[in-house]
Amino acid sequence: MAFTITNPINTDGVSAVPGKDNRDLGLKLYSNMVLEAFDKKNVGRSLVTYRMITSGVSSQFLVAGEFTDADVSTHTPGADVDTKVLKYDEVDIKIEDKLYVSTIVDKLDEKLSHFDHRATLARQRSSALSDKLDKTIFTTIDAAISATPKAGQKAATVTVNTDIANATTLEEKGNAILESIFVTAGDFNKKNVPTEQRYFVTTPDNYQALVLATKSVDKDYTNGNGGIDEGSVMKISGVSIIWTNNLPGTADVEGYMLTPDAVGLVSAMEVESEGNYLPEKLGWLLTDVMAYGIGVLDTTPVGVIKSA
Repeated sequence: MAFTITNPINTDGVSAVPGKDNRDLGLKLYSNMVLEAFDKKNVGRSLVTYRMITSGVSSQFLVAGEFTDADVSTHTPGADVDTKVLKYDEVDIKIEDKLYVSTIVDKLDEKLSHFDHRATLARQRSSALSDKLDKTIFTTIDAAISATPKAGQKAATVTVNTDIANATTLEEKGNAILESIFVTAGDFNKKNVPTEQRYFVTTPDNYQALVLATKSVDKDYTNGNGGIDEGSVMKISGVSIIWTNNLPGTADVEGYMLTPDAVGLVSAMEVESEGNYLPEKLGWLLTDVMAYGIGVLDTTPVGVIKSA
């Protein structure tokens, strides 16, 4: 007797006929796992100006200067007004080549595995893509430190504190970095950088040093700003504190301060996953692809803390 089999990963609910294969739901599950894992792992994308395009090879960002009080004039009755010029420029960010991570999973091996094989692959692929994007973002932030300002922008802030390198304990180092964050944030204030969405990104070791700093999580100085028990510190001088393993490793650099206005990221392809069964391999070709471009937008809201 013939039975119609219900197949939970087939879009029409029944098993594919011989010679055909339909596992779209299985593929979508894998794709979603990659996207979810990528979003959890990635740090840099939320720190920059992000734009998605559906066509074209690049995206244009308008850069404008600013008027100051020196541009304000006193009017004399009957006299012509004295007009001022606001400088404009553009940053055209081009999409680079596609980046991908790919592997083949043997059909029988996948069937016989006693664990969620695709979930493991999703985490590993997303981690690799996330690290690649993060390293590109932070390398661009590093490049913004020495980039030439455009259209009336101000130069990046460079704060040097030799006490960081001379510290003999993590607490001393944390205190020195904490002081430098206040100095850098103060320079941001002088440049009229918005106080919202300021971030300081540093290494894991420096992050732990900030947790141990005398005032960063002390209840006498802060209100629910993290703690020794959780090993976390949330903000210093209104600046959100983040750690990553993907800083470029530039000599003497202890961390970067920025707002999203500093760097632009353009994506033509979000993380996309494909699963194609290859009969000649008796396995699945699983590939995750992304395509993006990146560039410096504004040097004003960028700062670096150095130890020498």
